[in-house]
Amino acid sequence: MAVDVVFDSQDEPKDRHVLAVAVVSGAQTIVTINLKDFPTNAISQWNVEVQSPDVFLIHQYHLDPAMVFSVLREQAAKQGGWERLITIVRLTDTLEQHFETDSSTSARCGLRQG
Repeated sequence: MAVDVVFDSQDEPKDRHVLAVAVVSGAQTIVTINLKDFPTNAISQWNVEVQSPDVFLIHQYHLDPAMVFSVLREQAAKQGGWERLITIVRLTDTLEQHFETDSSTSARCGLRQG
């Protein structure tokens, strides 16, 4: 499938391939810490949103907290075991307080007994 994606930005021509892949694959979101490299006027015609990793994670949390916690548990297990998991539990406490969610969310997701 050939699609001519013209990235209307003189600032970061090296990022054209990222937008092209997003458009061709039908992605709705590009997740990047380099938001400035994807100005709204350059991507608006392509129906692709650009989000920071933090914003993306928050959106995913709102869509499916159990999935987010499951992935966090999996990552914690691969990157440091129980000490890392305790850090993740603290993160979930912060998320629950920030978003005023049911405090049993993390218990339901298997992060702690409760």
